[in-house]
Amino acid sequence: MAYQRDYLLSMHITCLVKEDELLYWSRMKKINLYLSFLIFFAAFTVTTTPYSQTPTKRIAILLTNNFEIPGLEEKTGYWGEELVVPYQAFLDEGYEVILFSPKGGLSPLDPRSITPEVLKFLKRHPAETTPMSVWLENPNRALFDAVFIVGGHGLIWDLADIQTKAGQDAVLFLQFHLERTIAAVCHGPAVLVNLKYPEESNLAGEYFINGKPVTAYSEIEEDVTDHNYLPGIKKAVENSTLGGSLESAIQIGETIYENGPDWQSYVRASGNLVTGQNPASSADTAQALIGLLEGHFVSPTGIVLDRYEQGSEIFKSRVGLVKKNILKTISAGNSYRAFDGVSLKPAVTYPIVGSFPNFSKGYTTFFIGTRKAEVSPVDFNTNLIRHINKVKQSFVPMGLTGYFVTATSNYEMAVMQWESQSAMEKAFETPDGKTMISDARSLLEPLVWEPLK
Repeated sequence: MAYQRDYLLSMHITCLVKEDELLYWSRMKKINLYLSFLIFFAAFTVTTTPYSQTPTKRIAILLTNNFEIPGLEEKTGYWGEELVVPYQAFLDEGYEVILFSPKGGLSPLDPRSITPEVLKFLKRHPAETTPMSVWLENPNRALFDAVFIVGGHGLIWDLADIQTKAGQDAVLFLQFHLERTIAAVCHGPAVLVNLKYPEESNLAGEYFINGKPVTAYSEIEEDVTDHNYLPGIKKAVENSTLGGSLESAIQIGETIYENGPDWQSYVRASGNLVTGQNPASSADTAQALIGLLEGHFVSPTGIVLDRYEQGSEIFKSRVGLVKKNILKTISAGNSYRAFDGVSLKPAVTYPIVGSFPNFSKGYTTFFIGTRKAEVSPVDFNTNLIRHINKVKQSFVPMGLTGYFVTATSNYEMAVMQWESQSAMEKAFETPDGKTMISDARSLLEPLVWEPLK
């Protein structure tokens, strides 16, 4: 296991590039253009401050005020489960929760989502909202630790409609929180379609979700809803400012739309963004958000590993789930390109060696770890380039057949595939292998490292 521990650390170097873009820009305004270009592609880490550093987390939940579907004689609103389940999860963590909507007042509940559980919760915690404008116009406003956008068809015609004041206020509200954790479930990601970085940002004009893996209510699920439960809803959504289905509207630029099985929980986590596909994803989306706020590892498929519970059966079972979902993680066809063969994008899997792993052959290792906060961007970039070059030059001839890296928040996940276990061990006995181990020990904190099989 000594080799495994050392290998774990060495793998971490490549992934370090995902350090918080916006936090980095604020600290490094005076560094030269070369470093700025590299960090441009870094991920958000500001969202993962451990709970122990903040007495009480504050969550803003965004809800619709709209109760009508244009062109249909049908009522709508927010979906009950998508509010009640996350709301209760936040309360269980001791978080302060404040509800916001465009106009304020009692937000309309979609009548199709009424259940005894929803009604019981709403009797204790009515969906009474504060107008977003009240917060936006307050010069002493304090930012929230996270924003959670509740789905339901209603928001398509207010929070997600950029042509209305409601939609414009929603964008402005979210722009203030782009360095915080943002989560959305089901139709909630529609509100993110028009969200861009503000003019004062170094990423001015870029879409927030561009280049990130995002999930939301799928076209197939919308088709079933249209056919069996709400005739005409598909056309109504297409006639909205989305200009088509939600699934198609989300695919902005290099944004990667992904979905799981219909009506089952499916979550995508990327940097400080968490999205859930449908109502069944409400609990897992909330738990992924909580995991980020508490400083834990959240896999790209939303599985939370509590680093304080290492060694427990729960921890081991969740590691198993992460490993089971590794094929979903290694996806999207992104690769290192641009600067000297290197291109970096936040919280996406990169094939450094090989195009796709064949887990049925050879010896495959699985790694999760976290960056040390004191590592400087200069050291990070230097070691990153060196690591990539060393891996390609030295390890491939020694039996490395695949190397795939995923970063999320301030954690990294990596898979290395070798011809055999002995090939891996011999590689790390070489001078190049020992150099990477030495560098890694000063930069990285291991969380999990073990054979994938």
